[in-house]
Amino acid sequence: MVQPMGGGGNRLGDGAVRATPAFLPALVPLWPQWLLAEALSFTRERPAPETSEEELVARARRNEPEALQTLYQIHSAAVYRRLTHLLGADPEREDLMQEVFVDLFRQLDRYRGGASLRTYVLRIVSHKACDHLRQRRRQRRVSAEVPRFQPATEVDASELSSGAPSPEERVGHAQELAIVEEALEKLTPKKRIAFLLRVVDNLSLKEIAEQVGATVFTVAQRLRHADRELQGHLARRKRDRP
Repeated sequence: MVQPMGGGGNRLGDGAVRATPAFLPALVPLWPQWLLAEALSFTRERPAPETSEEELVARARRNEPEALQTLYQIHSAAVYRRLTHLLGADPEREDLMQEVFVDLFRQLDRYRGGASLRTYVLRIVSHKACDHLRQRRRQRRVSAEVPRFQPATEVDASELSSGAPSPEERVGHAQELAIVEEALEKLTPKKRIAFLLRVVDNLSLKEIAEQVGATVFTVAQRLRHADRELQGHLARRKRDRP
């Protein structure tokens, strides 16, 4: 069962679905800053423009280059970070990010402003990541390769905090993260995405439901199954360790 991160948490009927699974507290410190440095350095959050979001969307619908570029600059960092959270250091992230914005600009006529544009963009990210994970699973099944996490290897030291890990610590972290990623790879794409949105991005069940196009109940079920399957896999790996 998923354990509370603190406070009330979300409940669904008699079953609680909380933010942090029982096995995660020991693993969260292993998700060090250097792992996400590549995503954070790829593109930075830009300050909000003076032009309103509604006006930018209206101009982008008319294919005005400046409006399209501004929307890209506003949301690109969040898109890249989210892809990194959901996929790991996948070499196709940059291509997928471009695909997200191509889809966004093609779909702007369908955006009605019921949710923020960022929510709408991240919904596209979730669907794109889910499709990519399915393809990745099929490729690995055919090639029979053992899934391995691919941590970023080159990081600008100026972008890390003063508490950056040593090379030896990075090797240890990479080994532990490889086990975590192996466990995540065994989840179906929908379970993996729901789990990471909950644990890494700390989204509420309602926010996850909005971003994956599912009901809150369905998201809760995916989280319960993901938690159980991950704990089982990590327990087996622990028993198998020499």
